[in-house]
Amino acid sequence: MTTRSFFASGKVTKIAQVVVPPPPPINVAAAIAADMGNSEVPIYDNNGLAIQGSWARKAVIEQGYTPRGDAAGYWWRNKFISPTPPLQPAPPSYDKYIDSTPWAACSPWWVIFPGKAHNFSVSNTRIEIYDAKVFFLHAGNPVWTVIPLSDSVSWWAENMAWETNNAAQMGSAASVTRNGHHTYKLDSLGHAIHGTTTKFNMTDYGIVSANLSCVAMQFKSRLILDNINGVDDRASAQLLMQCGVDYYLNMATNVSDYAPYVNYNPACGSGRFGLISENERIHYFASINPPGNSGTQSGIPGTMAVATFNTNLPPVG
Repeated sequence: MTTRSFFASGKVTKIAQVVVPPPPPINVAAAIAADMGNSEVPIYDNNGLAIQGSWARKAVIEQGYTPRGDAAGYWWRNKFISPTPPLQPAPPSYDKYIDSTPWAACSPWWVIFPGKAHNFSVSNTRIEIYDAKVFFLHAGNPVWTVIPLSDSVSWWAENMAWETNNAAQMGSAASVTRNGHHTYKLDSLGHAIHGTTTKFNMTDYGIVSANLSCVAMQFKSRLILDNINGVDDRASAQLLMQCGVDYYLNMATNVSDYAPYVNYNPACGSGRFGLISENERIHYFASINPPGNSGTQSGIPGTMAVATFNTNLPPVG
């Protein structure tokens, strides 16, 4: 704090002058822990119905740092083991998806949903998504391996309709490049958007999937104008973003390979739904405990104690 003097009524008066400090640094440990907690507000579909399911209400961890089929949720594995009749249990050719074979491919993803306060008449707001990174920590090695995912390559994205917790693809959500980044906007009906970065082979980056102790990731987001000369309606938007990671057996594996037993991929895990604003925000996921593995019932470790995690945070930012 500094002071300055001037004369008033013949007396010298000292006026305190406040020095405005710079914005405080982000408490990374607290920010990641928060993003692995409860969602900031509930998410809703375009019909005004709240989306149910634990993944919608909070962060969840399924496989965690263990990319294997036997570490996937029991609900996913049981689709192969005890399928709904008339399907019979999957033949041995499917064992590689549910046994202890290490998986080698990774695909980070994100989902955007409106909140209850979202005004669906908003038409000039886009979501900018960028600076995606995945962080891997090997057991016994304190150095995180950082894999930045290019903003310059194509990402897959679809408008999604949610009814009774089932997703239906409603067509491609086209990306418009702004500031060198991918940007998206809700379609005219206000459907959610689900997108992924490019799938990558973990072994190409020296990742030994059978020897991991933690996995983390980040995406950055902010609201921008679709038409910079149009009406700024961002204040009427309430949009939330969640990020997560999926594993695949290998680069050639697709969800269609699980047919006819299941039509979706198991997840490493996902962070909470966090509000997107005009200011840059980093959305996080980390395989930490709490929250720990969410009912996988596999008994296979997949999370790191948060106290241990906080002694060696990933180099996010």
